[in-house]
Amino acid sequence: MDLGDVASSVGPQLAGNLGLRELLSARTCCGCLASAVRGPLALGLMEVVSGRTTVLRVGALRLLASLVDGSRGDRQVAALAAQCLDDTRTDVRHAAVSALVGAAEGLQGGYAETAVRVLAPALSDCDDHVCMAASKALPKLVPRGDAVAIAAVMPHLNSALPRVRRLALCVLGEIGAKGNLKLIRDVSKLVVTDAHWHVRVAAARVLPSLVERGNNLAAGALEAALKDSEPAVQKVAAGALAHVSALPSMPFLAIKAREWRSPRRKPRSKRQLSLPAADTPGTKNAKNSSAAGIKKR
Repeated sequence: MDLGDVASSVGPQLAGNLGLRELLSARTCCGCLASAVRGPLALGLMEVVSGRTTVLRVGALRLLASLVDGSRGDRQVAALAAQCLDDTRTDVRHAAVSALVGAAEGLQGGYAETAVRVLAPALSDCDDHVCMAASKALPKLVPRGDAVAIAAVMPHLNSALPRVRRLALCVLGEIGAKGNLKLIRDVSKLVVTDAHWHVRVAAARVLPSLVERGNNLAAGALEAALKDSEPAVQKVAAGALAHVSALPSMPFLAIKAREWRSPRRKPRSKRQLSLPAADTPGTKNAKNSSAAGIKKR
């Protein structure tokens, strides 16, 4: 009998009599024993998460995320993490997002409905770290084209906070379906009219993932962004335009044609040519007589 068989047979009985500290120590002994105590340890950590001590709750959430088998997920841990997203403490909410992704990503049948319900509001969280974590977590749990998720995220495009609008654009770029006319219209508008240049950059960057090649609405917005006052917007818009226009070089050739002017050649300067005057018979005889007189002398 090898160590794995011993751990699997003795571990559960042993773990039932151990406290949380002992379970954590047993987890660090060997891989076989860690697998044996995973279940009791997860139950103990969930009790800590349900407690009141913020530091312990944050640590327990992070440990729970590491305990979950990513290929199968854990619906109980995911539900507990979703509840913690309503907590008033920012550290707890941030750890809850990570635990939710780790526990729900491998669940059979997905976890999109709950993910949309708890993560879409988190995009406008008062803490930047929570917003960023939610924007990265939502596309992992929601399939591209999910109408409920798109409808839940789109209102954030009208937020008064530039960072919320920018994160919403990033999420929509990953979950938005191609051809959604309202989404294309709203993102194209932000490319041109948003007051903050980093939001305009984000809108120009995600627009190609939302349209088919040859979309005139998106191409028009990106062409207008080529004249933006911010060089970063111009650069991103030029790269995006190559993926949106029917032919990659067509918009740039059209701009070149509009700006083209026929080269004006400088008028040639008239040369003043001094030609010798034609000799008349009188002047010719005078020249000959003067030359003869010089010779006689």
